[in-house]
Amino acid sequence: KNHEITGFREWLKTVFCVKNRISVYFLIAAGLVLYFGTHMAVSNRTETTLPFYMFFLSLPGNLIIGGLEDAGWTYVLQPRLDKKFGFLISSALIGIVWVFWHIPLFFIPGTNHCEGLIDFGMFNVQVMALSFFRGAIYKAAGKGYVFAYVLFHTMFNAAFSLFGPVTATWAGTIAANAIIVLFSVGIAAVYHKPKEIT
Repeated sequence: KNHEITGFREWLKTVFCVKNRISVYFLIAAGLVLYFGTHMAVSNRTETTLPFYMFFLSLPGNLIIGGLEDAGWTYVLQPRLDKKFGFLISSALIGIVWVFWHIPLFFIPGTNHCEGLIDFGMFNVQVMALSFFRGAIYKAAGKGYVFAYVLFHTMFNAAFSLFGPVTATWAGTIAANAIIVLFSVGIAAVYHKPKEIT
């Protein structure tokens, strides 16, 4: 009634609301293809570090480790900041929060971040760009916005475990993330309500 969650059951029901327009799932798939496809085109590399079936096997773990972060950022911050500041500013602000959230990973031994497998600068560019994609999915997905981005984040992390080395160039990082931001702005423009884009 007052847009507040009253219990864990209601939270689960909201976070895992899978009912959505088919176009939203198309946008999620398109985001993945654009991001990793651009990296492959720029780096001229297509090899994977793991067999492709590992993408599917790693989805449950990536849901818990990464995807469910968005039960916080997307669920709590996105609607409030978007309502107050609009798409562009809210996406940038949440991106900054997301960057700081991940900084400890670069100091925890055993993580890909700390072991140098993920470049700090490239990672932060990616985080900021994907924050705009999160904002765009929020605009497009309606009531199922949390699950839509949880799904994207989960699939993105699973794909990254396969294509990680392909993404390790600055040229690819700049190109792929610029395309994601432009794609996100386009989505937000298509799905905006009057007086919402700032």
